[in-house]
Formats: sequence, C-alpha cells, structure tokens
Amino acid sequence: MLLFVTGCDKKSDNEEKVDIKTEKETVLTQDYTAPFSLHFTDGTILNMQKNKNGFKIDNNGTATLFAFFSPWCPPCQVQSPILNNIQENFKEKLQVVGVLVGENLTNDDAKVFAIDNNVTYKISQGSENNFFANALGGVSEVPFIVIYDEKGKFFSQYFGVIPEEILTTEIQRIF
Repeated sequence: MLLFVTGCDKKSDNEEKVDIKTEKETVLTQDYTAPFSLHFTDGTILNMQKNKNGFKIDNNGTATLFAFFSPWCPPCQVQSPILNNIQENFKEKLQVVGVLVGENLTNDDAKVFAIDNNVTYKISQGSENNFFANALGGVSEVPFIVIYDEKGKFFSQYFGVIPEEILTTEIQRIF
C-alpha cells in the first residue's frame, strides 16, 4: 500500500515574533496562555486556554479535532469530506473544528469554503485562529490536524491529507 501525504505551505509570514536581546534573554511578545475564543461562522464560540498538557476547551468534555486549512489549498478541499465523515461517525464523542488560517481571509471566505465543500463541521474564523496557531508553535502548512482528548490533553497531530481509515483508527484510541 502506498500512502501519499501532501499539504500546502503557508502563504503568509504573519506570525508572532520572538524578540532576542543581546544578553541572551528571550522575551515572548505574546502570552499564549491567555484565554481566547474561536468564533464560528454560525455565530457560536468555543472558549479555550492553553495549559501545560494541551488546552482547556469548553466543549462539554468531548474530544476535539482541529483541522487548520486555507480555502486556496486543494489538499484542504480533499480533506473536507473525510472530516465530514469523522464528525458524523464520532458525533457523540468528538467535535471537528475547521480553523481558517491565512492573510486577509474573511467570514465570507469560510462560508464559501463550507458551501463549496459541503462542510458539516463547524468552521472558526477571525484573528483568534492565528493566535491559536501560534500558541501551537505555528502552523507552517495546511492541512494540519491536531487532536485533543476529552480533557483537552494533546493526543496527536498530522500534516497533509490523512486518510479516513488512519484518522478513525487514531480517534478510536482516545476512547
């Protein structure tokens, strides 16, 4: 069996910077442990806060799969029906969240992507998406998937298009 994984490089360099002082002192310009909210295209929000094990995710104790994507990315479009099936198959135990990343993207870009790709999972848009990506250490290519268990503890991450069978097997390991 041959598995071909592909992804799209990030189009922008709009990332938070680390200021390095000459006396070997590093100062972060952003506090990534601060609480933040992901804003979904349907008007709902998801409150989150980074901690030492992952994130505190206010989603009623369900596991969460975050799929970072850009609308211009063909592999992201290929990943959408797989994520739809994952959301449907694990709807009682897992929430799938699409996280729109890139420069100059709007709520309309997220909605058009959802319509064009028949997306059935929630899509987050807004500046908090970049904050979230940076809190993870940056997202350099899409699609990028990161999964957290029901307690918000980091479980696994993937770059590129991931076959449904692999995601299903991995998600079943959480439960």
